[in-house]
Amino acid sequence: MGIAVIGMDRSGTSLAMRMLDAVGVEIGGDADHLKPHPEDNPHGYKELTQLIGINRRLLEMIEADPLDIELGVDVDWRESRFDDLRASAQELVKLNFRDEPWAIKDPRITLVASFWRSVLPRLEFVICLRDPASVIRSQERRESNYEDRERLMRKWLRYTISSFAATAGARRLVVNFDDAVEQPRAAAVNYARFLDLTEPSDQRLDDIERLIDPELIDRQSKSAAREPIALPPEVDAIYELLRSAVNDASALGRATSIAAKLEYALIDRMGAEWRLAEVVGGYESSKSWRITAPLRSIAARFRRN
Repeated sequence: MGIAVIGMDRSGTSLAMRMLDAVGVEIGGDADHLKPHPEDNPHGYKELTQLIGINRRLLEMIEADPLDIELGVDVDWRESRFDDLRASAQELVKLNFRDEPWAIKDPRITLVASFWRSVLPRLEFVICLRDPASVIRSQERRESNYEDRERLMRKWLRYTISSFAATAGARRLVVNFDDAVEQPRAAAVNYARFLDLTEPSDQRLDDIERLIDPELIDRQSKSAAREPIALPPEVDAIYELLRSAVNDASALGRATSIAAKLEYALIDRMGAEWRLAEVVGGYESSKSWRITAPLRSIAARFRRN
């Protein structure tokens, strides 16, 4: 069994890998991982450099900028031009993992998940979700060359919506960063149950709890208080919709269906002309208020414009 950890960078993907490692999932050797950054990610990214190279090449071949929300979704990964990369992907698994379950992580997988599913049909996914304001704030601290917050917000939309839409039909676990930070022991047990592994012992759970850096969390909380970020209501509504899929299989199915439609709407018409109202219109009559309330707010906003 193989697992791919996906989601936008700064959404807790590295923490997810450390937790998977702690509950007994093989993640590859540190020597083969991208080196830690003393300030950005001192505990390590847990990303295989070979994996990063494959994903970068895939994006180059389809002429896609990872920051470009208009990344095409209709790529036939069975074309012969991808043969060498398919072979490289299979070799990566054989060289780095002896036992199952194993896990790989690179946020770019989110954008090329269909390629990896074509190579590894039984691949399962951990979808990392974090509120967009926190992601944007974290990105701005790490990088100073982003054009503006608008582009970061669009990137969050692209990665987050794709993480649901591109994994439809696969076995998935949705994890929320804040939940994992606030209750790491419960998060670890959740991972173990999802993977049918023995639940961690109390000693192991104590070790997992120490994966959380309280100073880092404190700095992030203070930064959020000092630098509030106002996002469009429809973006907050989409986040709440997708967050409803945490530990809820039926909500995950509905969120995935809506995400697939949102993905095409975002690519088809951008900016103020998003067709979100059209996309969600068919869901407004649903009896599930918890799922459709945020969609109604999106539709109402666009009817006013």
